[in-house]
Amino acid sequence: MMNKKSNIVFSILILLVFIIGCKKNPFDYRTKYIGDWDFSYSWSRWSPADSATLSGITYTQGSIEYGDGSEIKVIRDSSTPADYINFTVDREGNLSYGTGAFVGKFETKKKVYYSGSGGGLGSPLNYKVSGTKK
Repeated sequence: MMNKKSNIVFSILILLVFIIGCKKNPFDYRTKYIGDWDFSYSWSRWSPADSATLSGITYTQGSIEYGDGSEIKVIRDSSTPADYINFTVDREGNLSYGTGAFVGKFETKKKVYYSGSGGGLGSPLNYKVSGTKK
């Protein structure tokens, strides 16, 4: 009888070590988004110098990681991990950014998009990012 109880206790301890030791927290609603992603980044910029619109699209491999609190860290290009955006994500998958300049959504646990704008002094930049989880 004692041996059976010991096996149960040992099994529970192993399970707890596994759960605590994992990078992904199975009890966190953000977990379904954490991992490696393929991103496409399309942008356009109006040039006041020649009144032309410049545009392009880039494809990168990146990741989404846990941030602080309810945030996630979106690393759009794994070759530049220091270049990331912290988004707040709610339980419905809506993305928000502190200044309100960025907005997006997880359409599913494997599809995300967000867009933004920037630039200044007559050269505005608009961009859209979409991602697919690997």
